[in-house]
Amino acid sequence: MNTDWVYRAYTRLYGLFHPMEKKILFSSFSGRQYSDNPRAVCEKMHQLYPDYRLVWRLRSEEDPYSLVPDYVEKKKMEGRFSFYQELATSCCYVTNEGITSTFAKRKGQFFVQTWHGDRPFKKVLYDVPGYGNKKSGILIDDKVTDLCVAGSDAGEQQFRSAFRYKGEVLKAGTPRNDKLLQNSEEEKKVIRNRLGLGDEKLLLYAPTFRDGQKNKQEVIDLPRVLDALKQDGHSWKCLARAHASSKGLNVGSQNDIMNVSAYPDMADLMLISDLLITDYSSCAGDFVITGKGVILAIFDKEEYVKNCRDFSIDPKDARFLIAENMDQLIQIISDTSDGGYQKNCREVADFFHIQESGAAAEAVCRRIDSAYRAAR
Repeated sequence: MNTDWVYRAYTRLYGLFHPMEKKILFSSFSGRQYSDNPRAVCEKMHQLYPDYRLVWRLRSEEDPYSLVPDYVEKKKMEGRFSFYQELATSCCYVTNEGITSTFAKRKGQFFVQTWHGDRPFKKVLYDVPGYGNKKSGILIDDKVTDLCVAGSDAGEQQFRSAFRYKGEVLKAGTPRNDKLLQNSEEEKKVIRNRLGLGDEKLLLYAPTFRDGQKNKQEVIDLPRVLDALKQDGHSWKCLARAHASSKGLNVGSQNDIMNVSAYPDMADLMLISDLLITDYSSCAGDFVITGKGVILAIFDKEEYVKNCRDFSIDPKDARFLIAENMDQLIQIISDTSDGGYQKNCREVADFFHIQESGAAAEAVCRRIDSAYRAAR
């Protein structure tokens, strides 16, 4: 039985008796994390317009890494009703996930959709055959979203195709990537200290999720990779981060491999890392703007396409450095200089037509404030 009408009726009724406030509600991955594009917008909003209340949707109020600033109100929202109450009284909602038909949007509210992957390999949403035939969970961003945020031509195309979105796209960059271009040494030190790191060089290993995967993700031969990296004479350590939808990574307990799967924000990890190895994750397209090395270890491409997802963009077409087995991966590491990585990053950026400004969060915040003032 479809009960969406109950929630729509509830939010309409709740709105009749509760005024809309100068308040912005943020949500990242359904409240699992304080992270991603919404985090960047939230923190920039406080800098530019400190008179707005900033509320963060969380499943748990625990903050083991102390990422959430004091000026952000942490609200534990366990069910739909508590979430919709907060949403109904907010003038703006910023999220990196879809908005379904269960919420009745109020007049004057401004919804910002940032999504969480601007340079995608995998097909998502309406680009996946049969998605539109599902009876529940269908995204209706075209009806309720006022602004989508993109950092490349590929990102805008994803909104048009996968979301079937026809509205305004602000192509000033993806807010979470601002810090990668700003490259603050002070922020790097804060993140390293938070993780208990020294001055070693860092490999970030971040494989994506496999559909239907219930157990911990298997990994590449990380000790062998680190041995190859250490041939440059530096000390190296690996930060291994599982996808949020998996149960973790089988990384063992070596001293130079650190499991950072519990760390909320991928952008922080990318900021401090010197090399990224991933597979089909859109983080590859983010990391190229740093000019540092990105290698795609796609050891299971045929199996992945057969059992998980087809590609909207084939990784090979995007001009990344690609390894199809461990020997090829080690060879790329041995043969590629810093200059080679930089050249490859430029080629990938050209392919995606990346348009990161380093000031994307500011552009979004100014658009939010403009919409608020126009609605008054």
